[in-house]
Amino acid sequence: MISKKDIERIREECLKLKHETHEMSNLMIKLKSIFDKGESLTIAEEQLICSAFHSKPDVNKIDFYSDTRCSTYWFNLKYLQYYLNLDGHGFVYDSFLPEHPQLSPDQISKDINYLNKEKQRIEILISEKPSSDDALNYYKYETNHQLKEYKKFSERAWHGHFKKTYQQKLIILHSWFIFLKVKEYFQELGNSEIIINYRNGEIVIDSYIYLHVLFRHFAEIVTNYQTAKSYHFDQANVSHEWLPDQIKEHIQSFFTHICFSEFNERFISLKLNGRYYDIWFRKINKSIKGGTRNFLRVQSFYPVELERDLKRITALKETKVNEKLSFFT
Repeated sequence: MISKKDIERIREECLKLKHETHEMSNLMIKLKSIFDKGESLTIAEEQLICSAFHSKPDVNKIDFYSDTRCSTYWFNLKYLQYYLNLDGHGFVYDSFLPEHPQLSPDQISKDINYLNKEKQRIEILISEKPSSDDALNYYKYETNHQLKEYKKFSERAWHGHFKKTYQQKLIILHSWFIFLKVKEYFQELGNSEIIINYRNGEIVIDSYIYLHVLFRHFAEIVTNYQTAKSYHFDQANVSHEWLPDQIKEHIQSFFTHICFSEFNERFISLKLNGRYYDIWFRKINKSIKGGTRNFLRVQSFYPVELERDLKRITALKETKVNEKLSFFT
């Protein structure tokens, strides 16, 4: 397995030198061999090899609409191409090619048909019973929650049939896009969770928090039916790509600079570059083989905007870590 960061480094080197490096050539040979054997690739590896195949359609005869070896690559590409226009109305341009040519009506129809089939596949998936895969279970729960929230909102807003159908399709496709992002992150991590040890036990950052925050506090254009939600627009402070790493860094910094007795095991309030945030925790008792595992799970992380919450935070004692970061206890 080659990491996503290493792939990005090799790509940047190729762009800098304006030709394929020896390292990239060897990597592509290795990935193509794995691909041809039908063996498993990580999402990052699949993105690299399938994009290379896509750039040379005359050489690589692959049906991206049906070849499951490139299913993640193709879904991400088509979703990002159409997420603002899931019915394919008007002009659509090929975002993959540098010159961005206009797509033909036949191509648009084929793409929309593909996305409709993906939506139907995902609907079946989220209706299935829970499995042994915690990340998939969290994903099903969150997607169904979002669909229920939208249903309630649409009834209050008197949305018509076509509006409802379109928004439900957007939620479902966006949910799968999020799930693939979360899956890729934990593939790169090589584990299903991040564990932070503290005096009373463990704090766990897992797929639950990542899915939760990406659903409820990012992409307002998709989930604007949610009420009383704040959104992460501050990419300088919070990156959706490495969100669990940032949460881990803030928690570890808190324990470094704040006395443990001031940790209430419910939330950590902080100010980062002038903006206030809350990290919330929940005590979990999880049945495992041979007993029970007790830990704190990071439950949410969002910018604080409501006046009552801002008053709660600013009434607390502020501990400045540096010019950019403060904690409140």
